[in-house]
Amino acid sequence: MNGLGTFDDFNPELVFYQTTRLDSDGLPVALPLLSASMGAPFLFDPEDGHPYNSWQQYQSNLGYLCGIQSDAQEMTFFWNVGDAATSDSLIYFSILTADVDGAVGGEIAGAATLLIAEDVSGYHTSFVADNHLTFNATDAGQDGDFLYTFTYDDNDVNGLSDTYIAVGRVGVTSAAPIELGSGVFERHAAYMDFSRPLEMVATPPGTDLGFWDVTNSQYDGSAHHGAEFVHILFGEAETSSYPFSGPNTTTGWALRTRVYDTDLSGGSFGDDFTPNAGTAFIKPFDIDLPFTDPDTSDDADVESVLICENRVGIVFTENEHLYWQECTPGGDSVGWRVEEGSDELTDAISDPALIDDDSDIQLESVIEVCSPSCVCCDLPGTAIFWTKVLDENNNDARLQVRIVDSDR
Repeated sequence: MNGLGTFDDFNPELVFYQTTRLDSDGLPVALPLLSASMGAPFLFDPEDGHPYNSWQQYQSNLGYLCGIQSDAQEMTFFWNVGDAATSDSLIYFSILTADVDGAVGGEIAGAATLLIAEDVSGYHTSFVADNHLTFNATDAGQDGDFLYTFTYDDNDVNGLSDTYIAVGRVGVTSAAPIELGSGVFERHAAYMDFSRPLEMVATPPGTDLGFWDVTNSQYDGSAHHGAEFVHILFGEAETSSYPFSGPNTTTGWALRTRVYDTDLSGGSFGDDFTPNAGTAFIKPFDIDLPFTDPDTSDDADVESVLICENRVGIVFTENEHLYWQECTPGGDSVGWRVEEGSDELTDAISDPALIDDDSDIQLESVIEVCSPSCVCCDLPGTAIFWTKVLDENNNDARLQVRIVDSDR
């Protein structure tokens, strides 16, 4: 039985909780009863033939101080249901608007359909694979819009046949889903690494809570902090030749990315990505080691993602060593560390820095990536710890460390 007193099939509900604010003189007030601070429960998916709710999530990169919202009073909620009549899998979204004028509650937009995957009798029945979602969304930089990305296998998704990875935008400025990956071999799902979660890294992080004016119940401009850039990290096969990478082959996965510039260019949606995913389509950038295709057991594995303003740093392991790659987007280059002399837009070659050493001694383990706490800029001063067995005659592992230069 749900909060409304009726039986339901595991559908998500939401209750607004209004935090206690200062009075008009800026002084603390007595805490009200809990019942006076909470609104009535709202049922997102009323009974309409959908048998169950598989998962739900808010948009990514939210946070009290460091989070990103281009409209400080709006955020988006997503959930997935299956349609019993058609066997389709659907993702809905709803815009939640906070009521900051004193009354308990808020506005909740009715459910809108974002994605429809037809006849999900195959592997990825609910946009889920290997115990994680093959869907993600975050702020798109303006007016509360959101950017979303997804992978799917075998079935049509919003008219995209055999989609393996795509990205779209919803809001005041909307765009239908387009290819995000390399666009090879007729969108075949075997080319996509479903084992890697889709990560959306939005920058810069927040630094100011803004000021709440109790006289007019309005935020000042600094409270509205939208993303300037969104990095989407995903995995694809190292090769486009058969057999593809995957559990039944020995070839590996590549760690790839595109970055979205929320300052719209006025061209097509894909033209706002680097590398270009629109008019002058360029394959995504390979973050990991170039000119190598290790076995899947030695593939690039992300240990940590760090940010400071618009700078993004990635710590990853590959071939039993530890590497650092970083990006400062914008301008006429791909933004990442690339080999000297490589074409930075059409054929950029990744040049990650080796963190441990170039000896034949392999990593024992990565112990910890320790970032400064209670700050939104967690990249400078981060300490990276790992262990290696340095003496063949002694199996005791030694602890080693490097620290990211805090002056950069």
